[in-house]
Amino acid sequence: MKVRIPFLEWTSKTALEIEIGDDVEERFRLWAALEIAVKREADLRGADLEGAYLGGADLEGADLRSAYLGGADLEGADLRSAYLGGADLRGADLKGADLEGAYLGGADLTCANLTGADLTCANLTGAYLGGASAVIALGQPDGWWAYTYVYSGELMFRIGCQTKSLADAREYWNETHEYWLKRKEVAACIEYAVTVAKLRGWEFKE
Repeated sequence: MKVRIPFLEWTSKTALEIEIGDDVEERFRLWAALEIAVKREADLRGADLEGAYLGGADLEGADLRSAYLGGADLEGADLRSAYLGGADLRGADLKGADLEGAYLGGADLTCANLTGADLTCANLTGAYLGGASAVIALGQPDGWWAYTYVYSGELMFRIGCQTKSLADAREYWNETHEYWLKRKEVAACIEYAVTVAKLRGWEFKE
């Protein structure tokens, strides 16, 4: 497989062009090459990285919009503030990945493994989470996209632009929010998520 990564969309320079085989050494060549590309601000939009081994890779701030990462191994990867809008991440292993502040709007995360991933301040607006491990999508209570996940033993809720622990979410949406109807709608979603998390066997503090 030949991987060509152009350098910045407004130039014709090529940052990397390498031939990748299936053995371990070749897989690590791709891993290292992508780290270099990200540091050089290479244009990775639409890159075909199906099944790539990128475990633990430093891809902070990478522009991977519309990239194909189906089945890719991204366990423990640093994807802070990465742009993954519209990316195909079906079946990708994102276990323990750092996705803090990442943009995943419209991404396809069907059957992706997000166990232990840090989704603090990540934007999942319009992302498809069907069958994704360790995330419960809550639809649009109060007109906002919402989802919940476990992080460091806490059941965390991302509702609109706010991220709250279970205790804080219950207090805010049951007691503080100014609109009664919206408050009840989101509160019901919170309790639904707690029930589903227990049925899935998630371990978290209540």
